[in-house]
Amino acid sequence: MTDYFKSVVETAFEPYLTQLRALPFASKVRLLPGGKGDAAPAPTLAIKTPEREERLHIELKTGSLSLELLEHWASERRTDPSQRILFVPTVGRDMGDRLEALGVMFMDRAGNCYVNLSGRYISRVRGQRTEARPAADKGMRAPAY
Repeated sequence: MTDYFKSVVETAFEPYLTQLRALPFASKVRLLPGGKGDAAPAPTLAIKTPEREERLHIELKTGSLSLELLEHWASERRTDPSQRILFVPTVGRDMGDRLEALGVMFMDRAGNCYVNLSGRYISRVRGQRTEARPAADKGMRAPAY
């Protein structure tokens, strides 16, 4: 594993991996490098269950998704939805329900998820919220001059 993979890629994925590790059926969660070169594919997610190791293609989204964009994105994916997982910062209840209806596995930073591994290990979590930043981290809240 290269230093680049460890420092940049693992840092971007760590909030999602932490949430996946909390699932009761996931005894081990790790990233496998996606390839070599400038246009290397995203890493693969390996989740060890009591029966076997499942591997999923990862799609990392850094911004929020609208329902329209989600529908478009899901219709254009060529890989089987059961072989991929979407990592997105925040997934609301309606969005989570729609992703599940489309058969798209997902995980957000707060732990909201739909994970279905071979129909045997299924996790549905909704209503989790990310920790609010303390007011001190939000600036002075005073008019600027």
